[in-house]
Amino acid sequence: MLVFITCPTLSYWAVFQIETCDFFYDHDLRIWRFGGHTCSVILSIYIDMIYNISLFVLIAFFDLVTLLKLQTIRKNTSSSKFCAAPAAEEMKHKKEVKLFAQAFLISIVNSVMCICFNWISAYIPKGFCLFLCTTYAWELSHVLVGFILIWFNPEIRRHLVGVQHFLNYLTNPTSTIDILHMSNHAPSRN
Repeated sequence: MLVFITCPTLSYWAVFQIETCDFFYDHDLRIWRFGGHTCSVILSIYIDMIYNISLFVLIAFFDLVTLLKLQTIRKNTSSSKFCAAPAAEEMKHKKEVKLFAQAFLISIVNSVMCICFNWISAYIPKGFCLFLCTTYAWELSHVLVGFILIWFNPEIRRHLVGVQHFLNYLTNPTSTIDILHMSNHAPSRN
């Protein structure tokens, strides 16, 4: 699995070092495009489309297997009449379900983005609708994945609260320590 993900990723990066492999933003069409050279066409078809679709199919398969395993675990746990599942087991199962839900939602968002970019865009006329179906769909999918990660991970949310406190400090840098320091070193009025 790691090789399946790593090799195409490295080749995807390396291929852009070749001068004829172009990937650029077309300001007239408002979309990202691959160049017309053979290298760009191969990159467009095999790496950008076929690899991504294969990856999403593989991820969908793993999601389905995981869902079936989680359902089996839930059935086995709920069918045991004599002993209830220990609290630690229930907590572990809840975390697994939550992680699965996060991964599944991210898979759906990325699959919709892939479908928009590779198939739906072929039937959209040039103009703003094409921009929405390609560039905007790509950007929106990444934003949604970020929101999903924040929503499912309290640790990330906790750090974002820390960022908010930091930003408040930048806009209003006076702190209690500064006020105490100033009052202790203020000139005395005799």
